[in-house]
Amino acid sequence: LTLTVRGRDFVAGAQVTWDGVAQTTEVLSATEVQALIAAELVLGPGAVNIRVVNPGPGGGTSAPLTFTVRPVAGPVEYAIYLPLVQFNPEEEVVELPDLVVKSVLVRGWDVEVVIENQGSGSVLAEDVFWVDLYVKPSPPPSGVNDTWSDGRCSQGIVWGVSGEVLPLEPGETLRLTLGDDYYWGVYSNFNGNLPAGVPIYVQVDSANLQSNYGSVLETHEESGEPYNNILGPVDSLAPAAVYDYHPRLSPSPHHQLNLPPRR
Repeated sequence: LTLTVRGRDFVAGAQVTWDGVAQTTEVLSATEVQALIAAELVLGPGAVNIRVVNPGPGGGTSAPLTFTVRPVAGPVEYAIYLPLVQFNPEEEVVELPDLVVKSVLVRGWDVEVVIENQGSGSVLAEDVFWVDLYVKPSPPPSGVNDTWSDGRCSQGIVWGVSGEVLPLEPGETLRLTLGDDYYWGVYSNFNGNLPAGVPIYVQVDSANLQSNYGSVLETHEESGEPYNNILGPVDSLAPAAVYDYHPRLSPSPHHQLNLPPRR
């Protein structure tokens, strides 16, 4: 049977418990969840305690509600109402960062990417991460480890963010340019003199073969919200003049350590 539970402040991963045993649960909204209750649990009459448990960090368990089971013939759907989920004030609330690409400019060899931590927590010094720029990718990147060099495009730029710029505090931004201290020429291939109108994408925290969320666990990844680390397409602008420019191939020595593995 399907049990619908209505209350408040339900989050992704919330579970309905039936006398303390977690049931298969679908979170429909912040005010409604549905659980599948096995038929053998309602074969005979009785009373059970129903709760909703929000996952940590910062999760909690609702006050119990007694649910009376009466035998009926055929499938049935029940709906019950629970009060506000009661959070445990002693549980530590972890503030997480949220990296986004604020702006992208590509005008010939003039390349600028601005990233921002719009979360409530810091990107820590050990949370070193990659940034990928994609030139006319097909298909466009959609998540972590979709790197520019995996066959989706012939040109791209890579930056590795580490060193003194970290930690990146909430609200702080970082400006990346072609050939700067974070630029990795050994992973980049960029022609420069692009015509106007070429679609450009940028992904922050783009690669880490050891995880499915990159190097930085962010608020949207913890809560199951839509992925927001990619900006694009942004059209390139016509260069002011066509000229040759060759940024260095190797990164600065103090930025070569501890970056995660990538393709």
